[in-house]
Amino acid sequence: MSPPPNQNALHIERLRKLRTRPAPNLSIATDLAAILGQAQNRRKALQSIDDAWQLVPPNLRSSITPLSLSRGTLTVRPQHAAAWSQFNLWLRSGGLRTLQSKAQATLNHVKPAP
Repeated sequence: MSPPPNQNALHIERLRKLRTRPAPNLSIATDLAAILGQAQNRRKALQSIDDAWQLVPPNLRSSITPLSLSRGTLTVRPQHAAAWSQFNLWLRSGGLRTLQSKAQATLNHVKPAP
C-alpha cells in the first residue's frame, strides 16, 4: 500500500528543499563595507601623520610637502635638494623617532618623491 498522495507531495517538497542550492548573493554590500573600512583606516592614518607633521620645524615644513603614506613609507616632496638635505639631517638626528611617536600609523621610512 502506498502512502497517501499528500504525503508524497510533502516528501517531494522536502527533497526539493534539500537538493536545491540557494541563489548566490549578488549584493555588493559586503564589498562596499570592506572598502569603506579600508578608507576609514587610511583616513585615520593620514590624519595622524598630518598631526605629527606639526612637529617638523617650521623652516622645513614650509619647503617639504607630505604626499602619501604606503606600507609604512611616507613619501614627501621637497621644493629643492637643499630642503631634502636639511630634512634628511633632521630625520636622522631623531626627527623620525619624533614623527613615529606622534603618528598612530606605522611609519618606518621617509623618502623623497621622484
